[in-house]
Amino acid sequence: MIPTWVHIIYYLYGVPLILLYTLIIIVLLKKRTTISSVFYNFVAIFGIQDVLYYVFLQYEVRGPMSEFVLTNFFTGLQIHSPKWHMVIIFVRVSLEFNGVVSTVVLSLIRISSMLFPLNHERMWKKALPVVICLNIVLPFGLYGYLLLNKAILLCAGSHGNVIGCFMSYDHSFTNHGMFSMSTTNKYMYTILPTISASLNIIALILLYSRKKALKSHRHWRQEINLSISSFLMFAAHVSYGILNMFVINYMFIGDLIVPTVVAGIVVPIIFDVALFTTVLSLLISSKQLRTEISRIVFGSRRKVMGVGENKSWLGKTSTRDTPVTVLAREQGGA
Repeated sequence: MIPTWVHIIYYLYGVPLILLYTLIIIVLLKKRTTISSVFYNFVAIFGIQDVLYYVFLQYEVRGPMSEFVLTNFFTGLQIHSPKWHMVIIFVRVSLEFNGVVSTVVLSLIRISSMLFPLNHERMWKKALPVVICLNIVLPFGLYGYLLLNKAILLCAGSHGNVIGCFMSYDHSFTNHGMFSMSTTNKYMYTILPTISASLNIIALILLYSRKKALKSHRHWRQEINLSISSFLMFAAHVSYGILNMFVINYMFIGDLIVPTVVAGIVVPIIFDVALFTTVLSLLISSKQLRTEISRIVFGSRRKVMGVGENKSWLGKTSTRDTPVTVLAREQGGA
């Protein structure tokens, strides 16, 4: 079991980090009418899912590794399995899957912003409701059968001592073996990260191919930071896929110690790293966002840079060249 002091360390950095991420999402949503890029709209939507995933992760994954939580919330789960435990597993698995899908969508937005600078904003604004619907429908199509099973608690022990536990399901409904989370994850967490990796590499290549046109513009640093952030987020989700298959392989050979440690310790820490990377890259890439967050947190009365007459929240809407106009002119002259 993980000592209480380790959980305290988790939340000493985790709670402020998730609160900061929540604040960033609120700012992005509140300023959505003046945000000049649809990219931030998608970041906010996917960010809401990340925050929810963090909450479910603490209870369903980290919880069984805590003696206090295990004793007070999971005792007797094998005897009586409340339906809401299975709902929690389904929601957590669905949000984890949507996190992988989000890396594909964000990388597509990065590519389209460089290939179709004049049309991609309008195109993705129309696609936003479709993406939201898919984030709801796809998990039910892939993992909806989980709700027909019962949640169980698997515990690993050594020399009579409980090392830790993790949540799973009893496989009481598999439709003659056709439905299996292990099979679904094996394909989804291999195919989607591969697609995301390819798209992110293409986005980086396209960005550097236009470096000469953008390097004198103040958005160059923002563009490269967002591209790097997208790539790091992809790397984190690849780790999820590898760890999922790793855990399942050990479960098949009857070893619960390794899956317990990986599920209860490694997976949450990887998400913490991904969360930190996301928050840091968003703050680094936008000076206006940093200023707005600072104003809210520290109560500064200073006028937020970039807000004022004939200005947008993410920068001046003047006749100066923007990445869109530069790329459009570049394509027009090609």
